[in-house]
Formats: sequence, C-alpha cells, structure tokens
Amino acid sequence: MPEVGDFDSAIQFEQRAIKGAREDAWAIKDQERRRAMYERQLALYQRRLAAYERQQPWRSNLH
Repeated sequence: MPEVGDFDSAIQFEQRAIKGAREDAWAIKDQERRRAMYERQLALYQRRLAAYERQQPWRSNLH
C-alpha cells in the first residue's frame, strides 16, 4: 500500500488499537503470556503513534 500522508487517520487508528490492546490480550489464557503479548503490542502501537504524530510514515521491514 503506498503512503498517502493521512496522518490524522493513522493517529486515530493507532489510538483505537491502543485502547483495544488489552481486550485482544484476554484471548490468551496464560497470565504471563497474556501480559507479555499485551506489553509487546502496546509498545508497537505507541511507537507507530509517535511516528504518525511527528508526521512520519511507519515502515516495517516486511516485504
């Protein structure tokens, strides 16, 4: 998907993802694995949000 520079939408999307991260983690029964997954996802969402707030696109290394 090409970059479109719609940082406002990207920011809103990441904010919703941050709010939903805890709910997503509850699918994992093991408490330690659930906490670890939540912390990893939250950190990723926060890094992306920070980039979008700086008006910088997020680029993954996956191709």
